[in-house]
Amino acid sequence: MISDRIVDQFKQILSWADHFWELLQGYYQKLPYDDIALQVIAITILIIFIITVILSATVVILRTKNTIKAHRLHKLEMSWDKDLMKIIFSEEADSQLSVKIRRYQRQAFLNYLFKYTQRLQGVELERIKTLATPYLPLIVRGIQGGYPELRARHVNILGTFGFPEYIEVIKEALQDKAPIVSMTAAWALARPEYPEHCRIILPVLNLFDQWSMNFLSSMLAGMGPGAAADLRSALSDPVHNSRVRIACAEALNILGDLECADLSAKLLETARDPELQAALLRLLGKVGIDSHRSIVQKHLNSEHYIVRLHALSCLGQLGIAADGELIRNMIIDDSSWVALQAARTLLLLQREDILREVALLDVPNASLARQVLAEERAA
Repeated sequence: MISDRIVDQFKQILSWADHFWELLQGYYQKLPYDDIALQVIAITILIIFIITVILSATVVILRTKNTIKAHRLHKLEMSWDKDLMKIIFSEEADSQLSVKIRRYQRQAFLNYLFKYTQRLQGVELERIKTLATPYLPLIVRGIQGGYPELRARHVNILGTFGFPEYIEVIKEALQDKAPIVSMTAAWALARPEYPEHCRIILPVLNLFDQWSMNFLSSMLAGMGPGAAADLRSALSDPVHNSRVRIACAEALNILGDLECADLSAKLLETARDPELQAALLRLLGKVGIDSHRSIVQKHLNSEHYIVRLHALSCLGQLGIAADGELIRNMIIDDSSWVALQAARTLLLLQREDILREVALLDVPNASLARQVLAEERAA
């Protein structure tokens, strides 16, 4: 029977292995220790060499494969260029526009169309979106799997070509465990025509610790004045961490939201995080009024230089000439940045007399006062 033959062959292999092992043991037992050590080193070198050859061959094969794939993709895109140009500049109705795409080419075609979204606008862009629409279900399936960067790209494509039809799918991607995917989803949802999306973006904003604050605040401000109420609410809510509240403050600053002026002043009295205090001072410098001066003045003596710096900057916008007396001694601040800002604030408050007085004294940072005065004369 076949099973018996297999068992016999297996037994023969085991017998041969045992016999080989006995011969190997006998061979090494007769060798001096020095010869054994040399043979072990030689075998180790041989094994490393074989592994290196295998890895090198693998790299060459993968490189060749990727080169061939890229060449084929380039040829494919070249073949689409002519048809796409005809469609973009065609005078026919959009319903008659199409490009013949084989089933296995759908993903490549979507990626190809996505490249044009940054170059086109108006009718031409709408035609690109029309061409992409039939293949978007493929992207929806792709969001559920693959590595994070690929899922993020799929969300980006869907946000570009599938809005607003696929809003719910993008909202689900907002909960993705990979920050790059959820951030891409948040960016896709942050549109001025959908300010209500601010409410679902803010709860996940704390996940984006590695992203630039300028990026986060620009994204929030991109939803326009319609999102200002939600931003004010989040700014005043201590449940949110400081980074989220700072992003909201910066977004309101970009929007120039006048309604948040009193709120900012109130929060400035209770806030403890120096970065949040600085953000609130920047906001007050943009939307504050004369009645907020006293609150700003309290922060001129903060132990944190960044707070002192932005308090001076804010006072330069809201202050009066009499506030110059409060700033006089800040020119000798331990922080050269604070000292420089103090000199510039005095100039904004039209207190050149204090600057000239300090410039003549033998005190630290007197050179900064002379520098600011020289800049003013050169302007």
